[in-house]
Amino acid sequence: MKRVFISRDLKEGSAFRQILEPSAWEVYDESLIQFEALAFEYDLESDWIFFYSRNAVHFFFEGAVKGMPAGVQLGCMGESTAQALPRPADFIGNGEAAATAAAFLAKAKGQKVVFPRAKNSKKSIQLLLEGQIVVEDVVVYENKPKAEFSVPDVDVLVFTSPLNAQTYFQKYTRITDQKVVAIGQTTAAALRQMGIHEISIASKPYEEDLAKVVCNF
Repeated sequence: MKRVFISRDLKEGSAFRQILEPSAWEVYDESLIQFEALAFEYDLESDWIFFYSRNAVHFFFEGAVKGMPAGVQLGCMGESTAQALPRPADFIGNGEAAATAAAFLAKAKGQKVVFPRAKNSKKSIQLLLEGQIVVEDVVVYENKPKAEFSVPDVDVLVFTSPLNAQTYFQKYTRITDQKVVAIGQTTAAALRQMGIHEISIASKPYEEDLAKVVCNF
């Protein structure tokens, strides 16, 4: 039986498990990041709130004592984040920064956008659209590497964010012939910076697509 590690706490009945376990894969799942809510303020006169991740959605609405601005539109990086919103999104990106920024600009050019984010976020959409939208940068949570974790030897490593990958390789080295999968281009770029160049990248940033990549090994 082959073994795979994914840097995410999988939910019961996750697509990743449902696809791989019947195909004789042993799945190990654990996020290598711990999260902490932060106090924040934001402008109620904004046109948009744009979310990078499900965690940004969770921590914004958990701490948003003012509620949402009246009539505000909701945008997000991809479908997974959209599913975490309390109502349907007005804009959903494809999970990749450049394409998402270009598509979002067509809707939000010149408007004020609140970006709830992690403390160490790469701020990809904000930076790509600098000067073309009015940005309100709002740090709603902090994500830190876990100090204690244990990952067994596996055939395939699946990383769901740059910080998860960095945390893993601060403790472990890559085993010979071990395959590495990235959820998207941003995570793949972080892996290359760590000297890992043989990387498979999911076509879309969803569990189904990650599992399909693993099935090919």
